Amino acid sequence: MTWSHQEYIIAGFSISFGVAVVIFAILFFLVRWRSRTFYRMIEVLFSIKHYEATLSNSREFLDIYGVQIDLPATTFGFLPALALLIMATAVLTATFVLFISELILISHYVAPNSKCPSDDEMDCYTTINNTYFFCNSSDTRIDTSLGSLVCYRWIKQNIGTVDILNQTGLCGGLLQVFGCVWGHYCGSATTRVGFHGNSYNRIR
Repeated sequence: MTWSHQEYIIAGFSISFGVAVVIFAILFFLVRWRSRTFYRMIEVLFSIKHYEATLSNSREFLDIYGVQIDLPATTFGFLPALALLIMATAVLTATFVLFISELILISHYVAPNSKCPSDDEMDCYTTINNTYFFCNSSDTRIDTSLGSLVCYRWIKQNIGTVDILNQTGLCGGLLQVFGCVWGHYCGSATTRVGFHGNSYNRIR
């Protein structure tokens, strides 16, 4: 049975939403009951360091590129961790969705007067009125009258180790980009507001 264009869109949204919920649940578990593991992951992703209170230093704080944010033992002290939780969820969700988008639910935009995608058989729909077109070969040229298409397929054909490694490398690169962008943004923001290299204690 052929899926409709709307069903493919709903499936794609459902996968993304499901991935986000699972990642959020895992990270919430970590921040609530395995905080050391959570903050180690945050340091790897964003280079934000967490310092626990010790006998010699009673302060627990985050070091965000030279700006120290206190984590008081109050209800509001959870807000920085919550912000990091949401940020990490967004970044990891985007990365995992990218990973599965080329392996599980594949979608391609096809320009007018182009050939079908190289992913074997695909269900395609015009971007104007959702007219259905079946691509059964990458040698098939799409009629100009159809305009542009969006094509879908479940499970990439003939998945190999190289495909998985390429996708893993792409996702790893994306994580590095997120980390660099976040570092540049935080560094610029803290410099503008005059907190660079100083300690900032939130009003309790």
